[in-house]
Amino acid sequence: MKTRSTPDQSRHNLFGRFSKLSLTVMALVTLGTLSSVSGQLVGLDLGSSFMKGTLVQPGQPFSIIENTASARKTETMMTIGVENRMYGKDSFLESGKYPQTTFSDLMRIFGQRFDADEAAQLKKDRFITNEFVADPRGNYAYKINRKAVGAETEDQVEVLYAEEVVGTMLK
Repeated sequence: MKTRSTPDQSRHNLFGRFSKLSLTVMALVTLGTLSSVSGQLVGLDLGSSFMKGTLVQPGQPFSIIENTASARKTETMMTIGVENRMYGKDSFLESGKYPQTTFSDLMRIFGQRFDADEAAQLKKDRFITNEFVADPRGNYAYKINRKAVGAETEDQVEVLYAEEVVGTMLK
């Protein structure tokens, strides 16, 4: 006995076939263009917890860029210490000393409106100790009290946007 597919099932099959076909075409186009690359290309995957980089050179397979600890992924974190800023594994190791000035999970609040519940949920789920304020655009920003990292006066308060922290890490 032959069963008939419902309209939803046939549409799902059509999209499944279309996505496989489109992925195959994109892969062939990408392979065709990689053989004609005349310069080097760097790609970055900036995630919530980790970031990775890759290097594509003409005539060579792409390679994952290793950090100073010979790891292929680096923590997406930044810590502002007394005299310096730390990134990646160094930031992770020093985050216990400077919890108020350690920034992680940046991509989760990147571009989020301050009236959204994202920061409250993030603080609840991930034990984030940062203080958030609204920036002039209505997005999330970090409020930093410089006394937390050894400043002489208590009134040194600074506001950092998530975009600034990400830009500093990429620099």
